[in-house]
Parts: sequence; C-alpha cells; structure tokens
Amino acid sequence: MTRAPQPLAEPELPQARAGGGARSVLYGLMILVVATGAWVRYGDRLGSLGGEFAALTGSAAPAPAARPVQGLIELGLLAQADEAPAIAAMQLPADEAQSLRSAVARRRLRLVKLPVFDRDGSSGTLLRVEASGLTQLIRLGPSPTVLTIPMGEVGNVSFSLAGMPPRSPVAIGGLTLNGPVALPPLGGGQTLDVGVVAQ
Repeated sequence: MTRAPQPLAEPELPQARAGGGARSVLYGLMILVVATGAWVRYGDRLGSLGGEFAALTGSAAPAPAARPVQGLIELGLLAQADEAPAIAAMQLPADEAQSLRSAVARRRLRLVKLPVFDRDGSSGTLLRVEASGLTQLIRLGPSPTVLTIPMGEVGNVSFSLAGMPPRSPVAIGGLTLNGPVALPPLGGGQTLDVGVVAQ
C-alpha cells in the first residue's frame, strides 16, 4: 500500500514587529510636514540663493524667476569693511570717488547693493545707472552683476540704456531683500526711475 504524496509545507515568513509599519508611516508624515513648512516659510529666499551664488562666483547659472516690482524696493546695506572696495569697483572719476568716500565716512550717504541681470538671458547690453548725482555704466548678462548704489535712507535710482539700444526693450531683473523683482521693460531713449529704501 502506497501513501499519497503530501503537499510541501510553505515556509513561514518572519513576522514584522508590532507597530513597525505604523511607526514608519508616522515618521514619513513628520518629514513631509517639516519639509512643506520650510518651503512655505523660506521658498522665496531659497529661490533667490541661486542667483546670489552666481553673483559671487561669476558662474552662468540661470537667473531666478522675478515678480513685478511694486512700490519701493528694499536693498541691504554694505558692511563698513566692504565700502572702500565697492567704491573702487564703481570706477568713478577720482574727484567723485573722493567725494563719495567722504560722504559715506560722514554717514551723509549709505551704500546699498543691487544685483541686476537680463531676464531674457541676453548679454552685453550697456546700462547707465544714476543715483545721488553719480553715474555708473555696467553690462547686463544672464547672471547677476552686483551694482553699488549711493543713497540716503530712501532714494531714487534711474536706469537708461547707453550706446546702441537693442531692437527690443530690455527686461531687467534685480535681487532685493524680498527676493527677485522684475523691472518694467526698458527701451532706447527711455528712463526708468525706481524708488529704493536702505535696510
């Protein structure tokens, strides 16, 4: 008499520890809540870091997205140790540079920084910048170029195109204390006045 073959017993799988799955889900939700909160609170500042880093390193990183400028724009003051190098970098005539150094030393004027860039990613447009009776020329590019502006607590900055104007208006962006801003398009023969407050 032969026995019928018995089915092979299935190997027992190890049981997960009680509560392990629930704990993993809880940790995942906590990480998601923290990450979402950080993005909501610091999203604008995080978006501007790429452009600020490009301004410091000179790399050709894409310019950050900018919102239209509304009212006064807030700009950060230069540290006192950075004032002399910043004035030298402005390439002003010797007498104007000396007058500016004297006004800054007496705290009649402040120096603020405004990184500017071409929002369309073009390079080479020559931009004339006037503030507190002084004129500077800078070339716009896709990466921010730091512009030093002399002013009181509140002032006005004028932008115009120098040299041969491009065929279409130039889209200028700037990095402020409140994040990137988009200035109105600037065409040949036009002047753009922007109110600035030093913080």
